[in-house]
Amino acid sequence: MTFHHSSTASPVLLVIGAGHRDYDAFGLQQIAADHHVVLLDQDPPAWAFPYVAGQWAIDMTDEVALWASVIELTKQYRITGVMANANQHVELAARLATRQGLPTANPQALARARDIADVRRALRENALLTTWTSQVDSEEAAVESALAHGFPVTLRPRSMHGQAEGNRADTPQEVIAAYRDITSQRTDSKPNLLIEEDPAGTDITVHCVVLGPGEVKVAAITRSISATAPGKSTGYYVNAADALVHDTTVHHVAVRALKALGITLGVIHIEMRLTARGPLVLHVQAHSPRHLTSLLVQLASAINLPRAAAALATGREPHITPTRCTSAAAQFLSPHRTGRITRRHVKTFPSATWLERFVWTCSPDTTTGVSAAPHRPDDDLLAHWVVTGPDPATCERRLREMADLTHVEIDTTPQAPACT
Repeated sequence: MTFHHSSTASPVLLVIGAGHRDYDAFGLQQIAADHHVVLLDQDPPAWAFPYVAGQWAIDMTDEVALWASVIELTKQYRITGVMANANQHVELAARLATRQGLPTANPQALARARDIADVRRALRENALLTTWTSQVDSEEAAVESALAHGFPVTLRPRSMHGQAEGNRADTPQEVIAAYRDITSQRTDSKPNLLIEEDPAGTDITVHCVVLGPGEVKVAAITRSISATAPGKSTGYYVNAADALVHDTTVHHVAVRALKALGITLGVIHIEMRLTARGPLVLHVQAHSPRHLTSLLVQLASAINLPRAAAALATGREPHITPTRCTSAAAQFLSPHRTGRITRRHVKTFPSATWLERFVWTCSPDTTTGVSAAPHRPDDDLLAHWVVTGPDPATCERRLREMADLTHVEIDTTPQAPACT
């Protein structure tokens, strides 16, 4: 256990899990700007050290030991809240907060939101539009379900584990390929997969600040810039002037979805698809959004979602009034082929303030590959960059400019096995 930067008299916010440096450091930094943070993690990373007043290495799978650690900390600190910065620990943080009598969402409601089948069931029971969903445990069952309901379809694991994306299929052959792609990445003895319709429409994420039962403020809307082929970047943008922020239908659907799942507090992210039938609710995420969307919201509107989440966790009213009206976007580069990365480079960096960051997330001499999934796991992404602009069109043009300047060379020659 290591403590620094604060006295034991200071109230602290207990943060469970630091998360991934490339995607979660912004959130931890923002939380620490308002609070003395004590971090509990399996192996507290060095990058988190500047943001925390203390850190404690502990087995995150041993909840009894975790609770004992919290009790020990209460002897030294006044713990004012508990929250997670790593998405896999959201329910754990809620259980710890509940035992401490601190503000939090219901842990069972958060667990339900992570199970896609449970989410779909709760939405249908409350007369909300969502997609048809079937559970399958074989390639044959998946193909049979797709043929019965019609194409296109999406296959995905039943449990989100922080990732809501799935594999789209337009033919029986693609269903089989998607099934094999997902099961090859899992260790389950009997895969628990879902197949569901993939209706035409526009995907959005509605970032909600839930102040209490039925009291929901829409803080921002994220829209996707989808990849069209392997090696093409997938991106997201936030426009502070997006009309959907104030759309009564979107707000009404968000409120009803949260009520259906029993979520009454927190910063919650609801994925919807805008279709001819109306907004379909796809996913409800209680964890911090990945892919830097909190950063995009802050750059576009000055609304700070990590600070809002920390305020709610400590019983304070969050500041969610926008003070900026611009746009921000991020793009993520995935491999165009399978092989060994031999070189990575950017021809030149623009001498402009609109490039907020460029980050390589791959290293030379490492192996990468193309996945059937349209959205790749974070560890397989090659790079990302964030830009700002007065409107989405300008941001998308600047994203393309950076994409044209960014190059990764991949050697597809099979590697000879090492000698033994």
